[in-house]
Amino acid sequence: MAAKRLSLVVTGRVQGVGYRFFAQEAAEALGVVGWVRNGWDRSVEIEAQADEPTLDLFCDRLREGPTLAYVADLETHGRGCVADEVFPPFRRFSNAGRVDPDSN
Repeated sequence: MAAKRLSLVVTGRVQGVGYRFFAQEAAEALGVVGWVRNGWDRSVEIEAQADEPTLDLFCDRLREGPTLAYVADLETHGRGCVADEVFPPFRRFSNAGRVDPDSN
């Protein structure tokens, strides 16, 4: 099945509640590649790539979120996959855009 790539923005109570960790664990469990980071507007931004059924499952998990989170909205934008572009394993970035040292 062909890969699909999504840019996602999650809003609600999603910072300071373990949401990035949750997203990374869900991605790794499903085989989704990409990254997650906090947005400057208190959102969480995610770039994810996998086949469409896997991305649907990933989005379902993101809508649930961790126990302390409240997901008000999950905005998705489809992006084209570049044939020779390969994401590393799913990464979690700090607010400054650096990879968290305990990400992998």
